[in-house]
Amino acid sequence: MRAAVLFLPVVAAVQVIDSQQALDVNGDYDGMKATLKAIAARQSEGEKISESVIQTVHMMLNMVRGKLMETLNCDRDTSQASLDQAVAQIQACDDNRDAWFRDVEPGHANTAKGRCDFHNGCRMIEENRCTTRNNLCDAQDLRVKAINDGMCPVPDFSLGDGGKGTVVNDFMNCLATLVTSKVNAYQSGRHACRQACVDLAQATAAANVAQGTCEDKTCAHEKAVQDACCEYRTCRKTWEENYYSVRGIVRQEESVFQTQREGLQCLLCYGYGITNATENYDQCESPDPCDTYDDCPKIDYPEKNPPVDFKQCTEAAPNLPCEQAWKEAMYPNFLGDPISRHHCVPKATTCTECAARPAEDTCGGEQHKTDSGCNVEA
Repeated sequence: MRAAVLFLPVVAAVQVIDSQQALDVNGDYDGMKATLKAIAARQSEGEKISESVIQTVHMMLNMVRGKLMETLNCDRDTSQASLDQAVAQIQACDDNRDAWFRDVEPGHANTAKGRCDFHNGCRMIEENRCTTRNNLCDAQDLRVKAINDGMCPVPDFSLGDGGKGTVVNDFMNCLATLVTSKVNAYQSGRHACRQACVDLAQATAAANVAQGTCEDKTCAHEKAVQDACCEYRTCRKTWEENYYSVRGIVRQEESVFQTQREGLQCLLCYGYGITNATENYDQCESPDPCDTYDDCPKIDYPEKNPPVDFKQCTEAAPNLPCEQAWKEAMYPNFLGDPISRHHCVPKATTCTECAARPAEDTCGGEQHKTDSGCNVEA
């Protein structure tokens, strides 16, 4: 009759475990431990334990080694998975960053480079047009000089022709010859000079527009880089904070798991003691620490904090449009004197700086930020 009374709590505990498939430290564990302690106490008093009760103890040992250990390990794996997921979310920030700089950033860079290369080409056209203008207008100046140098001597008409009738006539004949021999070249030369001046003015205007586009696209490229780095930094801050929060929860869960594992060791101690007819069970109430067991449920934590190294925005440009270093790098040949009749290397026009970010914008200057800004204690 007494054996039946002892057996009932065991059956009840097994039924609860089968329905919940989880270790309830306040239900299953306490019921099993009370049952095992009661059996152990009877055995210590010298009472012979029936075979049916021994079989029940074996069943309980199998349950501890099997379902309860598996459930505990499953809980540990779930916690490990949540921590791993928190790390993966941080890694995703880096993966997205890498993908942007691999797939998107080159488009911005190529656009800016293309427009700046086009500007350089425009300046070369401007230089060629200047050279053409100077050559044509210099040739015209020489024609004018030749006309002036070959100008017919003007007689003193007040003196008359001295009765010979040849002075005025000679002058008029000379002048007619000069005009007819020079006029076509003079007129065509003047037209060519004037047209070359127009062509040069158009080339200069086009080069100035191209310069502005170069600077605008360079600024757009830099803004895109800064925005991408800022988005990455914001992503990192969000998920690093989440990681530290999850890690704190997992640490608490790990502590519970290890306490439960020590509790299961207590059950195993009583169970093995009963099946081996042990008389002293004092050690069962003080099991060894969990970390002395090969199957202690331990969480694998990242070795560093944050678990993924933060990537500083090294892709940001060291200099921006209108900074002297940038102009020297981009316009090395176009920083001298303006073009003139004696100088044909173009000069870059007034530079357009990148637009300032709004005061409330937290992005910008990303190259100077060495971490995400997460201030959670590691």
